[in-house]
Amino acid sequence: MRRALGGVRWYLTELLGEITGDNAYRRYCERARRQDPRAEVLDRGAFERCRAEERAARPNGGARCC
Repeated sequence: MRRALGGVRWYLTELLGEITGDNAYRRYCERARRQDPRAEVLDRGAFERCRAEERAARPNGGARCC
């Protein structure tokens, strides 16, 4: 029972993380630190601004047709 609830908790955490963008920021931090542990990592606000600018620069505002 406890294991099943742990699985449900993990799934919901991952799902909500994808919706809110938490997973993207976590992955960015992990990747940046893995590539260069001394490199400065953007704070959450700066990261979100960069993501928004990149989406806005794509055609259709980043919307995918397929």
